Formats: sequence, C-alpha cells, structure tokens
Amino acid sequence: MVVVDQSGEIVLVNVQAEKQFGYRRDELLGQKVKSIIPEGFAERLIADAARSTVDALAQAHGHGD
Repeated sequence: MVVVDQSGEIVLVNVQAEKQFGYRRDELLGQKVKSIIPEGFAERLIADAARSTVDALAQAHGHGD
C-alpha cells in the first residue's frame, strides 16, 4: 500500500510496497508517486484521491448521496 497526498507526494508506505518497489520506506516518503508508478496512472490515482476526499467531506456534511 502506498498512500499519497493531493499533490502526489508519498505519505505512507507499508512493508509490501517496500518489497514490491525495492525501496525502503525512508527512501519513498516525501517522494512523488510518479517516481515509482508509470506516468498517466499516477495522475489518475491522485485525481481519484482528490475526488474521494471531496466526496467524503460532502457526505460528512450531509451533501453527498
């Protein structure tokens, strides 16, 4: 699992991600997700994360479905 913020910076990495990508956690944290995920795909992940955050906030305030 790799978690990125809305700017595409890696903020959380689990052990499986370290094994999968071949980097230690301290090497990945703070890096742009584009450094480990192909371009194009990374942008979709960031957009999905941003949309999910907006949807979650809307639901929390009673404006979502």
